[in-house]
Amino acid sequence: MATISNPLPLKYMRIGAGQKYFYALDMSKNKDLRGEELETMSKLHVRLANFHKIKLLGLKNQIITIEELVQHNHFGFKTGLEKIMETISAKIASHFQIEFVFNIDFRKKPYEDGIFHVVQLTLLPEISYEAIAIPGQAEHVYISLGNLQGHGIKRDIKYALVVSPFLYSKDRHDTVREKIAEINHRMREKGESYMAIIPGRLGSTNRDWGINVDYKDVNQAVAIFEYGVDIAGRAEPLPEEDCQTGGIYGSHFLYMIQGGFDEDQKRMQARMYGTQGTHFLTNIMSNNIFYGYISPMQDKLDAWFFSPPDTNEPLYLLSFPKPVTIYADSVNQRCVVIAEKEQVK
Repeated sequence: MATISNPLPLKYMRIGAGQKYFYALDMSKNKDLRGEELETMSKLHVRLANFHKIKLLGLKNQIITIEELVQHNHFGFKTGLEKIMETISAKIASHFQIEFVFNIDFRKKPYEDGIFHVVQLTLLPEISYEAIAIPGQAEHVYISLGNLQGHGIKRDIKYALVVSPFLYSKDRHDTVREKIAEINHRMREKGESYMAIIPGRLGSTNRDWGINVDYKDVNQAVAIFEYGVDIAGRAEPLPEEDCQTGGIYGSHFLYMIQGGFDEDQKRMQARMYGTQGTHFLTNIMSNNIFYGYISPMQDKLDAWFFSPPDTNEPLYLLSFPKPVTIYADSVNQRCVVIAEKEQVK
């Protein structure tokens, strides 16, 4: 949308291959709307949709591109979005982000205006996005990863809140959620901050995907790092016979860091890429809390984090032997958590 006024052809914008599938509600199932939340969901290929109408959005080789909406202003999409952005910009000086819904009434004549609904407006911090100089050497490297959001340097971090993949299971969800909020509250009262290592999508309402906390329950965190869980987090879920949303936490992650005969398959099934597109993530971004995804096959994660003081508790608070610094460079997509070397006087 940064180029909405003078749009480039989408093939030059690196937005991916386009949309091949969509989810439809099968109202012949679960008419009482009880039980499994995804029971009424059917995943269909776009070739099963109405091609005449989809062509008005943008369609190429049976893939939805939305190029017609942007390039040719179908349904007033381009001009409508420009008007919204200009109206907000006239009232707000800082950078901002909006989340919107765009509805099209296909009963009207083709190309007639659609209707925008702005559902969230968030002010973003004024950040100078210049490359961060990350030290080439450190006394100790705790985390090094290449998939993050946020930018800058956080110093003098003394604590790490960890939910262990070896000990956590979703039946302990409520207890862990309450303890996260309790630790965060205690940190707020002390004026302290911490970093967190969490399974799955933090903030998700689905406990098969992540731990359901509110933003206020983790707002003392300066950085949150997620590690993968189960096949439930795939953008295109594998068929599941017995469960609509996947298996238990930690199993694939544990397999990946220990190794195993079917390691490659486990890796393919553990694609949980973070809390993207939610209000929770917007709150994280607007406060410049670093947010990263740890890929066990590519990134460094020190086993020290999984040495709990009580071997029966899945959540615990660790104190770093020495305060750490977190460098997050969104320009080069690199983030490290390090104990820095003492300066020679």
